Amino acid sequence: MPANSQRWPLTQHLVGLFDLQPGAATVSVLDFPPGENDITDEMLVATEIDSEFSVPTAKAGRSDRDEVITIVWTVMVNGRTTPDACMTRFDEIVAFVDNTFADDPSLGGFPGVLEARITGSKGNPARAQDGFYVLGTVTTVIETRLH
Repeated sequence: MPANSQRWPLTQHLVGLFDLQPGAATVSVLDFPPGENDITDEMLVATEIDSEFSVPTAKAGRSDRDEVITIVWTVMVNGRTTPDACMTRFDEIVAFVDNTFADDPSLGGFPGVLEARITGSKGNPARAQDGFYVLGTVTTVIETRLH
């Protein structure tokens, strides 16, 4: 079990797992918001990373701690010709996250992972000069055990 917070290493690990999903080749997956020159038409970006700690057991010596990590991923889709096409691609990108967690709850054997789940997603298409875009989110919660 890891001894310290896993929120940043876990975020970086998830970026690598999401990149491996079928259909992810055109999506820029980032562990921090992009610079102005790095924005692409399809993105999945960790924009908020929070953690909470608790002590699940009382014992002598160093206590195990549980860390609950909440990561809000911003999903960006741009340049679609219809709202339907825009939301379909949005849902496909959200599915990268869902499939990663459903296919392997240990998240590729990441140390200390107890549970990983999606708690929600939201997004709605809007009109732009060149078609439609959606700027939405998918929220993930990962529970880990620290020593």
